[in-house]
Amino acid sequence: VSYPITSLTTGTEYFVRVSARNTESYGTRQLTSPSSAKPMHNAPSAPLPVVLDSSDSNQISVSWEAPTVNGGAAVTGYEL
Repeated sequence: VSYPITSLTTGTEYFVRVSARNTESYGTRQLTSPSSAKPMHNAPSAPLPVVLDSSDSNQISVSWEAPTVNGGAAVTGYEL
């Protein structure tokens, strides 16, 4: 038996205990194994569109839009 727990906050540690229930009462609670977990993150999607602009002979500028999918964690920087 499994049950998805949704609407969790990224980076927050959660502890879960499970007990069975019947018409009489609840059974003994059992702590999960492992005892805690944090929601997992994935890599963000690519920033698009990436555009180069030659503004003069000494420099170029690059621009882009933030990724549409952050992978579950805030984007904290970019690598050029």
